[in-house]
Amino acid sequence: MPLSYEPPKDRPARTPISTFLGGGCHAVDMARYLMGSEIVEVTALAPTDEGKDRPARTTIALVRFANGGVGKVAGSSRQKMPYVFNIELYGEAGSVRNNRVYSDLFPGQTDFVEIPTVLPDSGDVAHHPFPEEIDHLVDCILNDRESHCNLADAVNTHEVCFAADRSAAQGGAPVRLPLEG
Repeated sequence: MPLSYEPPKDRPARTPISTFLGGGCHAVDMARYLMGSEIVEVTALAPTDEGKDRPARTTIALVRFANGGVGKVAGSSRQKMPYVFNIELYGEAGSVRNNRVYSDLFPGQTDFVEIPTVLPDSGDVAHHPFPEEIDHLVDCILNDRESHCNLADAVNTHEVCFAADRSAAQGGAPVRLPLEG
């Protein structure tokens, strides 16, 4: 199997996109969902050795949420390792690290409680809830109701991705949302 891909001669090559747009958008969606808030500012860095003629393959962003919270979102397609989608959420009443929880909800707890579940630890998306997403969309259409995953939601996520790329290109300068120009 060849290590590189060349498109057939009768169609143009795909335009490369940044790691944040290509996959990091899912991490941004998850961060926004878990925080229950939109992101209003992004400060990001990318390695300087990736050249100016293509998008970065690794970007790390610090984000500020409208509710005052802060977070880190990273995307990379450059590393040599199995696929991972780590989730870490820290708060005064408890913390979540992937499928492990430490919380005031469990009095006397001395270590993380592990919740048995399927983790998003594979690029194989067979266990993702695609049928449920379609069912939700159809239900919203049939019942004339707005989905929680609507156009405004997608706009904020994509603005965060564009802001991360813009901030990294500007050496880590903070970028406020909504984007202008």
